[in-house]
Order: sequence, then structure tokens, then C-alpha cells
Amino acid sequence: MMVSEKSICLIGREVKYMGSRFIVSGTWDDNTCDLMQDGLVVMYNVPLADVEEI
Repeated sequence: MMVSEKSICLIGREVKYMGSRFIVSGTWDDNTCDLMQDGLVVMYNVPLADVEEI
């Protein structure tokens, strides 16, 4: 499975998930991503469909 164009563009960008703001620290081939706050990864395997670009 190839990494989608959306996932590549989101790395390092600010997104909103469950009402909070996060930075996308990495994306995975299964269309999930890891989110960080204050320099620490705090959420793993979040579906890309659930994050909203700011």
C-alpha cells in the first residue's frame, strides 16, 4: 500500500483532533498518524480521516 499524498503533506503540520490541537509527527501506510503536543508524541495510530487540517 502506498502512502497517500494527504499523509505526506500533513507531517509537521498543525491539526485538530477531538477538539484539541496537535502536530502530526508521522504517518503510516495504514492511513493512521501519530500526534504530538509540546514536543512529545501523545497519540498513536489516529485515523487520518479523523484529523482536521487547521
